[in-house]
Amino acid sequence: MAISKEELGNRLKIAREQAGFKQEEAAQELGVSRGALAQLEGGMRPPNSLQLATLAELYGREVGEFLRADFEEGRRDALAALFRADAGLAEDHVRAKAVRECAVLCREHTNLEALLGFDKDRVYPVAYPLPPVRNRWDAIRQGERLAELERGRLKLGESPIRDMMEILEPQGLRLVEISLPENISGIFLNDPQLGLSIIINADHHLRRRIFSYAHEYCHVLADRDRTSLVSKAENREELPEVRANAFAATFLMPESGVRAFVQAMGKGEPSRSVLQAYDEAQAVVGQKRMEAHSQDLQVYDVVHVAHHFGVSYETALYRLLNLKLLSEEEHQRLAGQREQANILQRYLGPEPQRSSKERREFCHRFLFLALEAFRREAISRGKLKELCALAQVASDEIDDLIAAIEREAKPDRRERAVSIPRD
Repeated sequence: MAISKEELGNRLKIAREQAGFKQEEAAQELGVSRGALAQLEGGMRPPNSLQLATLAELYGREVGEFLRADFEEGRRDALAALFRADAGLAEDHVRAKAVRECAVLCREHTNLEALLGFDKDRVYPVAYPLPPVRNRWDAIRQGERLAELERGRLKLGESPIRDMMEILEPQGLRLVEISLPENISGIFLNDPQLGLSIIINADHHLRRRIFSYAHEYCHVLADRDRTSLVSKAENREELPEVRANAFAATFLMPESGVRAFVQAMGKGEPSRSVLQAYDEAQAVVGQKRMEAHSQDLQVYDVVHVAHHFGVSYETALYRLLNLKLLSEEEHQRLAGQREQANILQRYLGPEPQRSSKERREFCHRFLFLALEAFRREAISRGKLKELCALAQVASDEIDDLIAAIEREAKPDRRERAVSIPRD
C-alpha cells in the first residue's frame, strides 16, 4: 500500500533528527532552502526521486526504507549515536560527510554479501562477557588479560603481528581508513546494517594506525553493547579507553615475546642471577654476575624492539616500562631521546607492516563483490555504476570496467537463454 506524502514527510523528518542534522544543514546538503525542506517534511509536496535518494544517503538509510509499511522510527542507529556523542565531529561538515560515505560503503558491502549468500558463512569475533570495570587498575588488567585470551584464540603465539588486516578481516570486520580530525584516532560502529566496522584516521602515521586498529578491536570484543565509540585524545582517561589501550599494547607486544626478544639482545636479565641444580640430596649453586649497567636498555635497543613488533617508539617504551624492563628513570631518559630514535628508525628502512598503498583494500574487495553480483544478474547496470563510484573507481574507467564484465558474462547468459529443460 502506497504511503501518503504526509507520512513520507514525517519519516524524512524522523530520519533527519535521528541522523543528528539540523534542518538548515540538511537543506544545504540537498541544495534547497530551509523552507523548501520544511515543505517536504510537512507533507506539502513530495520529494522527487533524486531528492529522496540524496536524503537517504545523507541520513544513512536506503530509499526503500522510507516507502515500506514497516518503517523503523526508533531503530538502533550507530551513526546517529556517534554524532550525538561527538558534536565536534558532527559540526566538521567535511569529515562528517566522509564518515557518512564510509557508512554507506559498509552498508552496501553488507547488502552485497547478503545478496550473494556470503553472509551465511561469515564468522564474527567473539564477545567477551566482562565484569564492569571499577577503576583504572581493573581496566588495565582486563585489557591485558583480554589480549592474552584473544591471541590464544587466534593462535598468534608470541610472534609480532606483521599485518593487522590479515588478522582482523577474517573476523568479519569492515576496516576503512579515512581522514579524521587529528584528535580522533579511530571509531567503532556496531550496527546490523553496517556490520561491525572500524574506521581509522588515515592521516596518522602507520605505526599509530596499527595501534589504533588493535585499540578499536578491543571495543569490538568488549563493548558490543555500544552502537558506537569515538577514540580521541580527550577521553583517553575514560575506563573503556584505558582498557582498550592496555589491550592494544599487550596484543601487539605479548609479554613472553617481548622478554624473549630483549633477552636475545643480551639484555633484560638481573645484574646477579642464581641457579640451582638439585639431585634429591643436595643443591649445587651456580651464579652469574653482570657488569654494572650492562643490562641497561639503550635508545637503539628500544628502536629495535619497536621495529620488530611494528609499533611506535613511545608504545615500545611504555610496554617495556609496564613489564618492568625499564625503570621510571630510564623511561624518562629514553623518552627524551626521540631525535636519536628517529635517526635510527630511518636507518632501519621500510616499515615491517603493510604499506600505505594498501589502504584501499576494503574498496577493492567491495568492488569485486559488486562485479560478482552484476555477473550473477543480482544487481542492475545502474546499481553497479553507483557501487563503482562508491569504491572510488574513476568515472572515466567505470564504463570500460562494466563493458569488460559484460563481455565476459555474455557466453554464460547466451547459454542459459538457449538451454532446453530436460524431463
